Amino acid sequence: MLNKLVALINDMHIKSYAEIGVWLGDTSAHVIKNCPRLERVLLVDPWCKELMEHCSMPADPVFPGKNANGLTQLELNFVHQWVKSRFPMESVKVVRDTSSGAWRSYGHIMHDLVFIDAKHEHPYALSDIGKWRHVARRVICGDDYNEEAVAKAVNIVLGEPHVYHKDPRFWWVVLD
Repeated sequence: MLNKLVALINDMHIKSYAEIGVWLGDTSAHVIKNCPRLERVLLVDPWCKELMEHCSMPADPVFPGKNANGLTQLELNFVHQWVKSRFPMESVKVVRDTSSGAWRSYGHIMHDLVFIDAKHEHPYALSDIGKWRHVARRVICGDDYNEEAVAKAVNIVLGEPHVYHKDPRFWWVVLD
C-alpha cells in the first residue's frame, strides 16, 4: 500500500499532501522520505483517549506491547509529542484535532492529495470523506477499503474508486 501511495504522489507530481489519521506517523514518514517534490504536508490526529477506546493499533515503538486503546491520556500526549518530533521540518504541520475540527480550521487550504486513514466506523468515514473531498484538489485516497463501513462510505461519496490489486485496502479517486 505504501509503495502505491508513493508512486501515485510521485507520478502525479503531487506537491501538497494531507493525511487524516496519523497515529504514530509511519505512513507520513514513508511518504515524506520517498516523495521529494512535496512542499507542504498537513498531518491530523486527535491522540485522544475517548476516541481510542475501540482502537487496537499497536503502540510500538513508543509503548512496546501496548495497544492504542490501552494508553492513558498522558501516554497519548507523549505519543503526540513523539510524532511531532519525527517531523521537525517547516513544511510539515502536525495538528492535534479531530478530523472535523481540523477540517473547520484547515479545510479552506487545498491539498493536491488527501489520504484518509482515520476512524473506520461508517458515520465517521462518511463524514471524513465528504468533508476532505472538498480539500483534495487532484486525488483523494485512503486505507481500509476492505472494511465494509469504509467501502460503503467511499462508494456513497465518490462512487467506485480504483483499488490496488496487490493490497485491496488501498483506494483512490483522481478528481481532475
